Amino acid sequence: MIYILNILIVFLLTVINVSFLHQVEIFGVTPILPLFLVVALTYFRKGFEPLMLAAFAGFLFDLFSANPFGFYIILFLSVSALIRFLYQEGMKEMTFAGFWIFSLIGITTYYVAQILIIYLNDGYLDIGSIFFRFITVLLVNAAWGLVLYFLSNWYFDKVKQIENRLKIR
Repeated sequence: MIYILNILIVFLLTVINVSFLHQVEIFGVTPILPLFLVVALTYFRKGFEPLMLAAFAGFLFDLFSANPFGFYIILFLSVSALIRFLYQEGMKEMTFAGFWIFSLIGITTYYVAQILIIYLNDGYLDIGSIFFRFITVLLVNAAWGLVLYFLSNWYFDKVKQIENRLKIR
């Protein structure tokens, strides 16, 4: 049951991100909300669920993206696999620093890959504008990450309560 709810939340966040938030840019930056959920899911859920949801979120993002197909699948899966590799499965709580660090690693990987795609397509990059754009992307996504950190902690506390109630019965 929780798995289906997580799929629904990933779907809703992706739809909100590609439809509504894409029109409401902050300093020209659209946050990547499903990436924050993938980070939180990988911390709290056991087994292959986080990896499957990361691939699902990446697939949905790729459907609506101008990037080469598979770009977001690889991005979300690599962040999820890195967290899973460095931390044990199903942690009890997520520190703010850990959430932010892995979220910013994902955002940095996203930005570097975007720059690589632009370079391969056009062949010219202005280093000065790239650096300031990178700082803007990090700051806007870090602000969204702050909000989503507290929401995801609240959500996973509720999920644990539901799972404990189901185990008792």
